[in-house]
Amino acid sequence: MFKDFDEYNWHDNKIWGINLEQDLFESNLIIDIDHIVDWSGACEGHFLVAPAYLVFSDVTDLRVVIDWGNSGYMNAVINTSINKIKRETVKSPIKVEQYFKWEILMNDGVSSLIFGASGVRQIFRKPPVSVDRQWLSKAQRGR
Repeated sequence: MFKDFDEYNWHDNKIWGINLEQDLFESNLIIDIDHIVDWSGACEGHFLVAPAYLVFSDVTDLRVVIDWGNSGYMNAVINTSINKIKRETVKSPIKVEQYFKWEILMNDGVSSLIFGASGVRQIFRKPPVSVDRQWLSKAQRGR
């Protein structure tokens, strides 16, 4: 769990996939992202980016809204990315120290993931690399 969650930033992090990991008494939401580790070179067109997982624990009440519009089956979606992640403390009968309502809002202005979870961890899959864009290629991610 992040001690300084409110100061952490996932803006413009590309989403590569969403996975639901469920067991008898466990429900995790795993989001595969390209995390922008350092924006300091953004003015020069350089970003430090690493592939990572956001792992939300004890997930309940998941609502997924993905709306790519109606183009008559002509427009492909190029980049689904996070605008911001919000959380607020809520009461839950789940026996955990704290529980939160999470909202992951996408840059398209309509898509979102809304759910309850006890916390989130970020797991880096590889060290960050310097790139001239805010995401990695499949090869850079190790795919």
